[in-house]
Amino acid sequence: IPCEEGQVCEEGQCVQAFGDLDCIGVSKCVAGCQEEEQCQEDCYYEGTEQGQTDFDAFLVCTDTFCGQFFAQEKPAAGSSCTLENCKNEYVSCVEVGSADCGETLQCMEGCNEDNACLGSCVTEADFDALIELTDILVCFEENCPDPATWQQCATSQCLMQSMACL
Repeated sequence: IPCEEGQVCEEGQCVQAFGDLDCIGVSKCVAGCQEEEQCQEDCYYEGTEQGQTDFDAFLVCTDTFCGQFFAQEKPAAGSSCTLENCKNEYVSCVEVGSADCGETLQCMEGCNEDNACLGSCVTEADFDALIELTDILVCFEENCPDPATWQQCATSQCLMQSMACL
């Protein structure tokens, strides 16, 4: 019997395919796919039944509460919204570190706009640090759109958020 994508044939029946990744594993795999849809689907089907269920819940929560921010291309606001509204789903699907906000900022300062370095610093942040960091990024996103004046703007417009992180 030919089965649909994401299914396997067991005893003549098409059943959902499951792998061995938890939701964190599925999320990491999907993140490595860029925008390649087939890759993302393959990652999803590598998840255990619970991994797929958790991933679905994370996507539904994010889309339900925060989709408008991502649609408006406001990723910092979307991330902040996700952290506030989907904490349980987030911690089930995204690896969270143990560094506080100040330690994370210190790490990021050494990156010089290297996105891989910045991403590595963020993955070391604990949940509270992520909330504080996204508060800073939302302030930048809303108040400091011009890269030429970013640092001056950040100091004048987002000092309160930055100080909360230190």
